[in-house]
Amino acid sequence: MTGAGEAGAGAAGEWGPPPTHGPGAGGGRRRRRRWPWVVLWTVVALVVVVAGAGTAVYFWADGRVRTTDAFGEYAGRPKAGQGTDWLLIGSDSRATLTPSSAANCTSARTRCATPTPS
Repeated sequence: MTGAGEAGAGAAGEWGPPPTHGPGAGGGRRRRRRWPWVVLWTVVALVVVVAGAGTAVYFWADGRVRTTDAFGEYAGRPKAGQGTDWLLIGSDSRATLTPSSAANCTSARTRCATPTPS
């Protein structure tokens, strides 16, 4: 049943290696799709870039934060571990206040008058 006229038969009527070109080359395997891998690696690259940029912005912003010892040594300061944490936010610039408004801003207990734009 393996005659010279059958597909794959060699000159002497023996079976040879599979054909390397032409229809059916490669044993009929289908070509693998590459687009899922391209999409996957694109998403991975974007995640890495966004995470790196976020980390860079975090450290940049952290380096720009200025802190101060708002309440250094003062009379009546509680012992270490018995105090209260205070968060102070804002600017102490009073450059835009009028002289009469600045007179009202002498301590933290009095509220400053809102300056009127000139």
